[in-house]
Order: sequence, then C-alpha cells, then structure tokens
Amino acid sequence: MLMVILAVGTKLQSILTKMALEITERHAVIQGIPLREPLYEYKINSCFHDNMKLVILKLVLGVGVLILCSYITLPLYALLSQVR
Repeated sequence: MLMVILAVGTKLQSILTKMALEITERHAVIQGIPLREPLYEYKINSCFHDNMKLVILKLVLGVGVLILCSYITLPLYALLSQVR
C-alpha cells in the first residue's frame, strides 16, 4: 500500500513539475488566471447523461457491486481480527 501511495505521489510530482516548467517557458503568467483549463463537469443535461435508464442502471449496478464487496470484506475482517 505504501508503495502505491509513493508511486502515485511521484507521478503527481512529475506532472506538477512539467506544468511549472511549461508556465515558466511561456513567460505569460497572469496572477489569478490559470493557464490550464479545469476538468470538465458533467451536468444532468450533458450528452453523458442522454439515456436516463442507462444512468440509473449504472448507479444500481455500482451500489450492487459495493454491497457484494462488503459481503466479502466484512467476514474476512471479522476472521482476521479474531486470529490476532
């Protein structure tokens, strides 16, 4: 787990360093105005949500998978906590 956190942190650090180098190369830094566009936002009217039945199905499947995973994780946690 620690290795994954370190790997992700290292990757984010390299991305931030590349962005900082790009900004300094442009010499067009204006205070308060980011040079990068923010992430896209998917609103209820976007094309991402064209078919509302499909959106509801995805939500139900996602909740179902979470419940199934909890049925696996909770007994394993209970068993492992009793072993120690």
